[in-house]
Amino acid sequence: MKDHVNDMGKMLAEMEALKPQATLLQAKAIECARPQLQEMADGVESAIAALNEDRRNVISQKYKATLHGVWTSADRLYRTVDTIIDYHEARNRMTSLMQEPVTR
Repeated sequence: MKDHVNDMGKMLAEMEALKPQATLLQAKAIECARPQLQEMADGVESAIAALNEDRRNVISQKYKATLHGVWTSADRLYRTVDTIIDYHEARNRMTSLMQEPVTR
């Protein structure tokens, strides 16, 4: 999981570098991703530290809450970015439809 979060961090850095060329909605998606990825990274780091401290922590409520927080951050990130992408695609489709000639 740590590797996946680190890979997402690298992708975010690449996207942030391309942000000046992004559309307004793409830039918004990039901005929304940073705090949620940071929450995920912090949660994964905390979960790993708890397991390194004592493997029996896997049954603790605190550990379970930490994992739930990671899941919540991941889900929120997915939903936010997905909503922005859906809106962007719908807007592009609407623009395309408005430019098509009406035939009867």
